Amino acid sequence: MSMFNLKTTFSILALSAGLLAAPMVANANDASAISVSPAKQHKAGAKGSHHGWKQLKLSDEQKDKIFELRHAQAPVLRELHKDVKAARGELKTLSQADSFDESKAKEASDKLARAQADIALNRAQQHSQLNAVLTPEQRKQLSELHSQRGKRGGPAKARHHGTRS
Repeated sequence: MSMFNLKTTFSILALSAGLLAAPMVANANDASAISVSPAKQHKAGAKGSHHGWKQLKLSDEQKDKIFELRHAQAPVLRELHKDVKAARGELKTLSQADSFDESKAKEASDKLARAQADIALNRAQQHSQLNAVLTPEQRKQLSELHSQRGKRGGPAKARHHGTRS
């Protein structure tokens, strides 16, 4: 591989790594736990708590609406995550090819960035919808719970920094 191709390859890989890390950095500062997938929500609920939601004393009507909103988004998020996985696979294949095709790699990295942006937008929309279900007092209480959890360095911090407990 020539020096030009090696530099180009490393440049594309560095760009891709940055694109992949951006959503994690953005989520690390996100005080909301609403973006967890329904499958993870169920698992978290089985352990006894889902990031403070149980402490909010939600009415049955609120619980039903939150359940409905979260589960309605599951198929959409699944498709978006499939798009991310496909774009990552395509980029990996291109980076491991005998000859590097920069235009195809750029196209694949653009697909990856679009898919990740779509996920971020979907989560922001879902956060807004779920927050609308809460009373002002519940929103304040949830925000305080998330602030406390972040200061403790609990599971959310570990999840975003690769140090699972």
